[in-house]
Amino acid sequence: MSWLLVERHQGAVGCGNASQGQSFATLGCTHLGLRTSLCPPGDGGGCELCPVGWTLHGRKCFWVTSKSSSWRESRENCSHQRAQLLVPEDQGELDFLNRVIQKPTRYFWIGLSQPSVGMAWTWLDGSRLDQSRFNLSTPNASGACGALREDRIISETCGSALAWICQKEAVLL
Repeated sequence: MSWLLVERHQGAVGCGNASQGQSFATLGCTHLGLRTSLCPPGDGGGCELCPVGWTLHGRKCFWVTSKSSSWRESRENCSHQRAQLLVPEDQGELDFLNRVIQKPTRYFWIGLSQPSVGMAWTWLDGSRLDQSRFNLSTPNASGACGALREDRIISETCGSALAWICQKEAVLL
């Protein structure tokens, strides 16, 4: 099978592929052009990219809003952006976000909720909260949704108007 033939000549990139057809060759050229333009030189394996206004950390993109909404509305807003409320991987990710936020006294919705009183706290991905990894402050309070404040996760009333943090996977070029 014949693959793309790539030549670089004074900044121009030429691509072609007789066996795969013009549309595949065009897609390959577009991908190569984006990688050449957007990825750091010498990064032969490609790079991760985020939409404008989002912050890259690891292989995730984060968007921190300055608006305030209920937990449900915040979750829907993230969904409209093909993202979800924050489901942190570890404390290091929370520490990174606290540096990005620069206003650690604010509260931010994250993707954690308690379906009903007495039930387990659950992340949007369906996994249960592991309190050995993330300590939930005031877990028995009347609130049933999780929020980030400074370096800790707290229980908050789901209808409260808070800012929120969305996450999505970075695009690999």
